[in-house]
Amino acid sequence: MDINTLAGLILSGISRGMIYALMTVGLALILGILNIPNFAQGEFYMIGAYMAWFTIGVLHLNPIIALFSAALVSFVVGVFCEKILFTPLRKFGGRGWLLNVFVLTLGLSLILQNIALVTIGPLYYGVPYVWSPNVVNLFGVGISYDRLMIIIIGGITIIALWMFLKKSRLGRAIRAVAQDPIAASLMGVNLKTIYTITNGLGCMLSSIAGALTISILPAYPTMGIIPLYKAWFVIIMAGLGTIGACIPIGILLGVVETVGVAVASEGWQNVIYLAIICILLIFKPFGLFRKGEVRGIWER
Repeated sequence: MDINTLAGLILSGISRGMIYALMTVGLALILGILNIPNFAQGEFYMIGAYMAWFTIGVLHLNPIIALFSAALVSFVVGVFCEKILFTPLRKFGGRGWLLNVFVLTLGLSLILQNIALVTIGPLYYGVPYVWSPNVVNLFGVGISYDRLMIIIIGGITIIALWMFLKKSRLGRAIRAVAQDPIAASLMGVNLKTIYTITNGLGCMLSSIAGALTISILPAYPTMGIIPLYKAWFVIIMAGLGTIGACIPIGILLGVVETVGVAVASEGWQNVIYLAIICILLIFKPFGLFRKGEVRGIWER
């Protein structure tokens, strides 16, 4: 394998890893603020892919409009789920509400999959390209324009989220709730509002990831299962509650998978990351960047 081929694989892996990073940040945001393991997160990835296909492939609108429509629809659905499903369960579920919400999100995942199956059908829907069919030459290394835009827009989205959490008043309130919700509420932070907006933001990030990949992976009802698994793998590696560490680990996972497929075969990248996670859970169960065991968050 020559250096140009390897560099091309790494660039392609970074684009895949950016999708994993967006998925993981959305999932980690919901887990860290709402304490909800959202197993329906993959279905918001699916919603974004379907919205992008409909906007670009059917209505023939600009890709920017497709991204904004996917983000808006998933944000609204995420807010609806928080208000209608999670808030009553948090209020009336008692001490066992975490186990109940685990089952609830699994059920929500199946419901959203079957809604897509009944309304749209089991067929695969995609577009030949989102931005351009051309290949961009970067210092002698070729990469498709769509994959390059995944890296650029994914990076912009993550930076925008970081700026929002660091600089805005609402973002600081979200970080305060993540550190100590009781103290934040005593300081005048409305927990219900924070929970609602955070769930919408987390769902929106996954939907953007799905919209970005519509020219690479077609939309179908169960397409969110694999990205959800990969997002949980990244979260376990990074450690629960460490949102920032999820970004480089997600990108690294994408590079390892892409190079692994080229060196070995299609199935071996799954063997690699499953072996890594098994070893990690044995010797470092709290993740690479978290102090204290992973199971501690559930015991507390």
